[in-house]
Amino acid sequence: MLSASARSRRTTARRTRSPFDLVGPVGLGGLGLLHAAWALGWRWPGGSDEAWAERIGGSTEMPTKAETWTMAVVLAGAAGVVAASTSSALRPPLLRRGVRLAAWGGSAVLIGRALYFLPQDLTGEPGVFNKLDLAVYAPLSATLGICIANGLRRSAHEVATASHAA
Repeated sequence: MLSASARSRRTTARRTRSPFDLVGPVGLGGLGLLHAAWALGWRWPGGSDEAWAERIGGSTEMPTKAETWTMAVVLAGAAGVVAASTSSALRPPLLRRGVRLAAWGGSAVLIGRALYFLPQDLTGEPGVFNKLDLAVYAPLSATLGICIANGLRRSAHEVATASHAA
């Protein structure tokens, strides 16, 4: 059972959470749903298979349904990991560290994805994918990665502050 001061610290830690801490899990979950819709045949952005493939991947070669479903599941799982990574209820400590490490990895992948295509976007052919990547995909990836990292950093600081106050 928690003492009154421990309950107070937990309540205070919850109140200091930023709405931006939700950006990572909600954004990843939304992207997972978008990939599921694509696997079911929705072709936005683009009206045809070829136009859609050009806009989301830079070529007219279509990803398979299995690849698209895999991305949907990975993104949904990542949303769950990121949501759990800032939870103080996650026990035991080894599991908490593993989940946080996975969330840090996800943050690094998103930021890396944002930077990976940048040289091609800026110097490559002026294709539809390059324009969309520069305007939408890369900024979205960077934003999600930075928000996840910020949430992890903030939650680690709150845990450290609460344990020092005990």
